[in-house]
Amino acid sequence: MIFLRMFAVSVLVSLSLIGCSASGSGAEGDIDPDLRPMAADTAGQREYVPKDLDECMAVLDTLLHPSIIDTIRHSAADDMIQYHFSIGMWLRNNWGLWRGLRLYQYFWSHGVRHPDEMSGIILDEYWYHLHGERHTIEEAIVLHRENLKAKFNRLPDTSNGSDDAYTMVLLFGLTIVLLYSFL
Repeated sequence: MIFLRMFAVSVLVSLSLIGCSASGSGAEGDIDPDLRPMAADTAGQREYVPKDLDECMAVLDTLLHPSIIDTIRHSAADDMIQYHFSIGMWLRNNWGLWRGLRLYQYFWSHGVRHPDEMSGIILDEYWYHLHGERHTIEEAIVLHRENLKAKFNRLPDTSNGSDDAYTMVLLFGLTIVLLYSFL
């Protein structure tokens, strides 16, 4: 019975998150300002979109506030998921991961089909970057998927380009994390 209650709560929270993300503009203003990459004085200019994973690391080094970099450096690799709806959202919105820009095309060419997974790989690899490790895109994808599988005990299948499997696993996992944080 308690499992059914927890499942019902997790479904409701997931639906709430989906509703919030669907109803929001997804604009940069929706992100906690403390977790938003620093904006340069570029009024009226578009954000630079990195071309590959190495450029993502270099650009994040310049965009993120030193206190955020320090927090990430002193956290565990598994903690990077906490940035999914802050830095990750900013990456998806500003680096064209929803619009098919060049970084999206780069990931697509390596078999990554969903913007949520793309930003997750970038965030995971940024943690490794801060710890002096460098991976090829293929290695970074494998590491990210292994971490997801270990954390959620299953791996989403996005090979057919379906957004639903990855999104639902991610939302369910985040819901569980949120629920346990309030208990």
